[in-house]
Amino acid sequence: MKQKKLHLLHNILFILVQWIPLSLCDLRYENLSSLGNFTFSHICLLIWTIITSSFIYSMTKQVLNKYNYYSYYYSLCLKLCFIVLMIGVCLPYLPLEYPILSQWHVRFSMLSGFIYISLCYHYLYILLKTYDKKAKLFIYIFTNFIILETYLYFQYNGISTLLELSFIFIISCFLSYLLFIDL
Repeated sequence: MKQKKLHLLHNILFILVQWIPLSLCDLRYENLSSLGNFTFSHICLLIWTIITSSFIYSMTKQVLNKYNYYSYYYSLCLKLCFIVLMIGVCLPYLPLEYPILSQWHVRFSMLSGFIYISLCYHYLYILLKTYDKKAKLFIYIFTNFIILETYLYFQYNGISTLLELSFIFIISCFLSYLLFIDL
């Protein structure tokens, strides 16, 4: 019971935190890194990232546990993904003042996203072995999600707040669906 209350509190906090960037910028042409380093404190960006990534990490672990998928290497890669993200966010994104650190900020952050997407595809293909028809649907949905995110990337010439928030929102919905559906 205590774990369910904690999970509910975490979900509410996650949803509330996602609204902060919406009121601060043009979603299409700014990104959370520039917002966090120019508009408000870098500490706020770190807190936002910790809350968001811990939510996605815990949801991913719950989905893995639900479907009895235990892999040391997968777990290690999942942890690596979030460590790389935190390293990237800790680096300042101030291209005029710190051009090299800003480049590494972007590289680490994007690498984290690529690792996570790769892990999701790997897991979906593992599910395909056991739950053939439903897993094909999940792969189809996830692939369309990646196509949408790629479209947003090219439509707005790079990473935008819209792309970042839609990625987080859709991944959260997808994980929730996997967690609460019966296969």
